[in-house]
Amino acid sequence: MQDTDEIREYGNEPENSWNRMRGILKEVFAEFGGGEAYLREERSDFQSPKPEQT
Repeated sequence: MQDTDEIREYGNEPENSWNRMRGILKEVFAEFGGGEAYLREERSDFQSPKPEQT
């Protein structure tokens, strides 16, 4: 029988690409006033124009 359990040292784990991407996007969204402000602006562009009232 082979023992397959491994002991992981989380402090020594190399930074993965997803965490690097999150760091980059954090800086980009900060330029737009934060992630929520960016998403609100993007969503407003997808809404159909309001009909003109006469």
